[in-house]
Amino acid sequence: MILALLKLMRVYYSLPLAGGFIVILSYLTGGKISPIFDKTIFSFISLFSIISAGYVLNDVCDIDIDKINCPSRVLAAGKLQRKTAIIGVTILLVVGLAFTALCNLPFLLVILAITGLLIFYDLFSGEKRAKGGHV
Repeated sequence: MILALLKLMRVYYSLPLAGGFIVILSYLTGGKISPIFDKTIFSFISLFSIISAGYVLNDVCDIDIDKINCPSRVLAAGKLQRKTAIIGVTILLVVGLAFTALCNLPFLLVILAITGLLIFYDLFSGEKRAKGGHV
């Protein structure tokens, strides 16, 4: 079950994307992130969790489409229950937003906006595709 959830989270995408933030931050600070090391770690965990939640939520929303187009995906193949994936999304979002709150207000506001857009996209783009529309 844990391996299936990790595959559903697409760690191979989430980890480098979140890690890219640290690279950019290091560049912008001239490599001097030690004064903000704790916030750097918090922001990394936040981004990783929210990006991973987005991948899981996308598969939850697209399960019927994936059964046709990508039957080997974790949920479409029945390797993990939809309910378990939804619990995983919830935990990832709570963890991500909790670590975001440990950073600063501007970061929190940006992450809240991105998270809202991510959820909106996942919830409504699959419905449009299922009706034969284009996204």
